[in-house]
Amino acid sequence: MHNAIKFSHPNSEIVVKLTNKGTLTIKDTGIGISKSELPHIFERFYKVDSSRTFDIDTGSGLGLAIVKKTVDKNGWKIKVKSEKDKETQFIIQF
Repeated sequence: MHNAIKFSHPNSEIVVKLTNKGTLTIKDTGIGISKSELPHIFERFYKVDSSRTFDIDTGSGLGLAIVKKTVDKNGWKIKVKSEKDKETQFIIQF
């Protein structure tokens, strides 16, 4: 959720949905992630192209690596859909 807020345009919409079937979805209408970068976003210390961050501190590059480790350790699944300059959606299945 922190990334959704940090990388979305002002006054854009962020949708967080938790279903009773154990699915958490976080969708933003922010800057998106290019297809070439998607395979790397769960790598430790990896940061998406910093030129698209609105001059915001981009952090350490550990957040999504920690999310992925938590998902894997618990036997859950995570899927990411993104379109550069349009939206990003993370789906975690518990």
